Amino acid sequence: MTSRKTFWMTAALVFSLTLTPQSSRASIGLAEWQVSTPGGNLILHADGWKETYGDCLKADDSDATLLPSQREQVYVSHLRRWRYYQGYIAGESQTGFFLFNEVSKQVTAFSHEQALSQAIADKGLGQPKSNWLTSQDGWAEAWFPEMVWQPCKELLSQSTNRQPGKGFSPVSRAQCRQALSKSSLALYRETTWGRQCQRFQTAPVSTQQQQPTLQAFCEELLRIP
Repeated sequence: MTSRKTFWMTAALVFSLTLTPQSSRASIGLAEWQVSTPGGNLILHADGWKETYGDCLKADDSDATLLPSQREQVYVSHLRRWRYYQGYIAGESQTGFFLFNEVSKQVTAFSHEQALSQAIADKGLGQPKSNWLTSQDGWAEAWFPEMVWQPCKELLSQSTNRQPGKGFSPVSRAQCRQALSKSSLALYRETTWGRQCQRFQTAPVSTQQQQPTLQAFCEELLRIP
């Protein structure tokens, strides 16, 4: 079975190739992404930041509760992987392992993964809210409605006796079912797309109708039990 990393890399290529000429301008910056964490911070891969910080965990610059001087703060730079716990983010960076308190914004560093695991156990954080996530997962989350959700919905709606549509053959039904599973969508609702969809649904109806894919995605995401 194709690995999750290979799936997202293949999806990125295949789905970007399905963009129409009219939408080609929208593909500028397609490699950039940012996602919201459960505690309202950001994980970012974008021009102006990645040159110095790589993939980084930083403050949300739209957070009105932060002072202006705090909104640009980078908490952890050069992320390699991360996972969410209740109130915390555990991860690995270029310099080692860390545990980030999403409320106090405090970072505790560890020299090896066993020490991180022990700290998680000592704090009684329980089971993680996510698997280990990487840059490919960040990309997939940031571009999810147009680049993953819509093509996977189309693929899964086809008869099992019918060949996948043009451009979709590298993506299996099993991978799409996992991408659109309740557990996957529930995590997105708690992170990036819960916030984005709530804002989107407060926009005028005429504005929502101009983005039918996002409108349909948000309606599905926010009604998940």
